[in-house]
Amino acid sequence: MTGTPLPVLWLCGAPGTGKSTIGFALHRRLPGSAYVDLDQLGICYPEPADDPGRHRLQLENLRAVAENFRGASALVVSGVVDPRGRVAPDVGLLCRLHASPDDVRTRLLGRGDGDLPGALAELEALERRGIGLRVDTTGLTVAEVADRVAERTGWLTHPLGGLADPPVPSAEANDVAVHLICGPTGVGKSTVGWRVYERLLATGATAGYVDLEQLGFCPPNDHRAKAANLAVLATAYRKIGATALVVVGPVDEPALQAYAQALGTTRLRVHALYTDRDELTRRILSRHDQPSWAAPGDRLNRQPLEVLRRIAAETRPNDLGHRVDTTAKTVDEVADEIVG
Repeated sequence: MTGTPLPVLWLCGAPGTGKSTIGFALHRRLPGSAYVDLDQLGICYPEPADDPGRHRLQLENLRAVAENFRGASALVVSGVVDPRGRVAPDVGLLCRLHASPDDVRTRLLGRGDGDLPGALAELEALERRGIGLRVDTTGLTVAEVADRVAERTGWLTHPLGGLADPPVPSAEANDVAVHLICGPTGVGKSTVGWRVYERLLATGATAGYVDLEQLGFCPPNDHRAKAANLAVLATAYRKIGATALVVVGPVDEPALQAYAQALGTTRLRVHALYTDRDELTRRILSRHDQPSWAAPGDRLNRQPLEVLRRIAAETRPNDLGHRVDTTAKTVDEVADEIVG
């Protein structure tokens, strides 16, 4: 470990300008780099009264996560900044993606999500403030935007080193009940996990939610980095009152040991979802006919049927923790079993 600062490139912009897509594309171009979606560093509700939008929480967590990635060649971050300017995005080099209102409208309607009026208002507010190095994505392909960002920022790679040592578990992380929901690709971990999270919030509890697959891409040490980042979030969320954390993602025995060590908690509950082979294949193939927003690194979204069939044939369940059969159950029924 040296005192050399980790180069950080932060892509911001309104919804629909391509932050996550371009950020992940740049990460794939930069050998030895890490990538994290800023949204994943602040999913904890109810939010503190003095931090609307959780921008301060995200920024503090980003600083801690950057320390966990020290030794990578660079860290690429995608995520929103405070449109009102109350929290200054002072980590790394800020690059603001822009697009025409028509392009933003087309992109958001095309993926069927997002608050269009809110996105257009944020687009106008960020343009008015003029923060960061501006890159217009209107009418450009992903490769063209990535080229333009690299040229505009002068972004270069650095020699690859080792990742930071895992953190010492904190007392705060040890005091959070962690529901780790794992299982094979396509079984419904995120859908079930979010419903469990909603159930916890409905009880009046303060709780956090984490998608491990989005918590930090840094091959070949993905789980080591993600375990360190998960400990950061458990500690930060406990400090603002969280008593529970729902975590979803693919986990095997070595990865589970890394997460348990980083959390240092005896309140880790592992729920392994499974279903029969025919139902799992059906769920995986449905991603071709019903595509959703393409999260960075998503193996299933918008893939050809032959690719999805191969993934379904290669997918295997695991036997970790409490096994939950989802074959003939609704999402609510599965969530009831986990919460119970």
